[in-house]
Amino acid sequence: MKKANKILSVFLVAIMMFSVCSMMAGAVSTSSTKEEMLSYYESCLTTTAKKGLIKVDNTWKFKIAADYSGLSASDAKKTKEFNEELFGTDWNVEETTSYLYGTSDKSEYVDGQPDTVWMFSVKRRIKEFGFTFKSASLKKADNGDITITFKLADTWEDGKNDITITTKTSKGGLLKSFVMKQESNYKDKSQAGVKYPITESASDAYTITYKKVNVESVSLSESAVTLGYGETYDISVTVKPSNATYKDFYCYIPGEETEDAVASYVINDNGTITLTGVKGGTAILEVYSFDGAKVAECEVTVNISFFQSIINFFRSIIDFFANLFTF
Repeated sequence: MKKANKILSVFLVAIMMFSVCSMMAGAVSTSSTKEEMLSYYESCLTTTAKKGLIKVDNTWKFKIAADYSGLSASDAKKTKEFNEELFGTDWNVEETTSYLYGTSDKSEYVDGQPDTVWMFSVKRRIKEFGFTFKSASLKKADNGDITITFKLADTWEDGKNDITITTKTSKGGLLKSFVMKQESNYKDKSQAGVKYPITESASDAYTITYKKVNVESVSLSESAVTLGYGETYDISVTVKPSNATYKDFYCYIPGEETEDAVASYVINDNGTITLTGVKGGTAILEVYSFDGAKVAECEVTVNISFFQSIINFFRSIIDFFANLFTF
């Protein structure tokens, strides 16, 4: 009897282990509850935070429209003029930017978590902003990508906010994209105190790049450059290997923090740096790769004639007094 119980126990353990493994393998499916889909997604964020996230591309769009049709002609005119004075005439905005995401730098952590987890957490948004979690739906692609669409809502006395968050994770559980769309419908008071409807639409889309090929070196087309005051010179930057995942770079020249550098610089879209002579002297321009902080240097010398020095001297005096009497 004891032997039978032992065999039964082993059999039950085996069944439990098989069930757990099956759950882990499947993780989430179209038949999962909205809470299970949310838990799965949040666990993907933890996985994402441990990987080599190198860049995030973000596109933000905002549009606002007011309906003045229910107001008198005079009130509509005054209210529209007030809004345009306050917000400007163009209420449609689109901004695109790319930036590094500090998943490994603890100084960038938020509430003890990498900012990737904090920024893209749906659970945090629900809790922090008091959104109502309405539903979640899931789709699986042939390549294993999982797209989950979360529907959230927020209501108040004179309006409501419908939020749709669409997330895409890889088969391995890494976040690939995050898109949040919001549409707010509410009523504001006109200049005459009459309520009129306003609709705000916003879209915040993020795509993520992971480091696959590291930068090995950075080099410049010149090791030394001599300029005159106001003269410009273009330096080419080469980042190797050519297939490095993230080849962007940044520059530093002593004195730039206090606007006292011998030369200013502009990083161009074609991968070159334009130097402009500002004041007499010599300094080292340093060019760093964002990925791995590889560095290349160029000595920059700016020669200024005696006549130009006199002009710059009087110009600095004029600027001093101009700033002194600027309130």
